Amino acid sequence: EGLHFSPVNNTYSYLIKNAQAMKEIAERVSYGSESLRVINEDAKLLVENIYRNIRDTDTSNQALMNELDLSDEIVSEEIIRKEINNIKSPSNKLRTGYRLFNTATGGGFEGGRTYYFFAPPKSFKSGTLLNMTCTVIANNPEVVNQLEPGVTPVVVYLTMENTLRETLERLFEYVTGETLAESNLSSREVMQVINKQLSEKTGIKLVIRYAPSHSESTEYLYDIVEDLKRKGRKVIMMVQDYIGRINSANPGKVDLRIMLGDISDQFSTFAKHYNIPLVSAGQLNRYGVERKEGMESSGTPDIAQQLTSSFIAESLMILNNLDFAFIISKENHQITKDGSDTGPSFAV
Repeated sequence: EGLHFSPVNNTYSYLIKNAQAMKEIAERVSYGSESLRVINEDAKLLVENIYRNIRDTDTSNQALMNELDLSDEIVSEEIIRKEINNIKSPSNKLRTGYRLFNTATGGGFEGGRTYYFFAPPKSFKSGTLLNMTCTVIANNPEVVNQLEPGVTPVVVYLTMENTLRETLERLFEYVTGETLAESNLSSREVMQVINKQLSEKTGIKLVIRYAPSHSESTEYLYDIVEDLKRKGRKVIMMVQDYIGRINSANPGKVDLRIMLGDISDQFSTFAKHYNIPLVSAGQLNRYGVERKEGMESSGTPDIAQQLTSSFIAESLMILNNLDFAFIISKENHQITKDGSDTGPSFAV
């Protein structure tokens, strides 16, 4: 009573509001008259709310800096210096192991941008995302040098399509050429061979998170980054498999077209908030699937080049918010420079 806040203090008023709630939680524990499980659930909700308040406050504070007033030379010079450092940072453009892909994207996956790979169901979307994750980890050795001592750069692969076991099996086959079922390696040896193949030259580590389909919203992406930050990990790229498996942070959206557009917008906001690339995937619509199947059955070559953005499911709402879109297709054949046919392959 009698407290007055300036505009700056109002920004942090949630701290005062939640301080009383934290005190009440502590008192309930001291009294010992309630189940600790019940108190723990209430404490969890309170802490999650405080984390969201902190993130929202950080975002608001960042928004205050989104102005370049060249009439104020001191402030302008500082802002320009920070932006130049961000642009020149090794983590601002993460190279893949594919020269043509790097060229097409202007150097690789760029911080603050979103990238989507589209394909019909069961058409190597998850495989492409995991493959891109691995090749980024293995091809950016400069990143580790820009971080403070004791901080480990990580790429997060959030799988909501395949289980952790399925993803581990696919990852092991990528790096060794054999299956886990056929391997005689111990669990420690499996971990070591994956780290050796992916991270030995760069120091970048892989983090795989599994969440069941539609069990989490886009808010979960922030939770992952902040949780890893507390453990001394710096997320340099987020890969989410795939947009149709995650919920919007805004409940009540029932129209699929609007909901996917909302999620795409939230992905873009997330990528800009942390200045990291976000890579995801989506489905082709019914017409795209029919067109692709028709070309496959007739032996048409270069199918991927003939599938346009109009074949992307709910395309307009999603495309409005992304930076790069790619379509994955299994090609009937691919002709090399010497004229030989390589046989079936995937093209992007």
